[in-house]
Amino acid sequence: MDDLDQARVDSFSQRMTDILNGGMLSLMASIGYQTGLFEVMAKLKPASSEKKSTYPPQGNSRGEVHEHWSFFS
Repeated sequence: MDDLDQARVDSFSQRMTDILNGGMLSLMASIGYQTGLFEVMAKLKPASSEKKSTYPPQGNSRGEVHEHWSFFS
C-alpha cells in the first residue's frame, strides 16, 4: 500500500472531478429547464452579466430564478 503511483492517483482524481462537474452541469441545466429559466433568457436582449442581473423577470411567475441563476451566464 505504500507504493502508490502518484500519476495514477492524480489521473483518478482528475477523472472523478470531471465526472462530478459533468453531473452538476447536468443537474443545473435540468433545474434551469424545469424552472423556465432558458425561456426567460431567450427573450432577453444580449447583455453583459452585470446588465442581466438588473433585468426584471419577464413572463415568469418565478422571477427570482433568473436573478439567482444570472451568474451562470
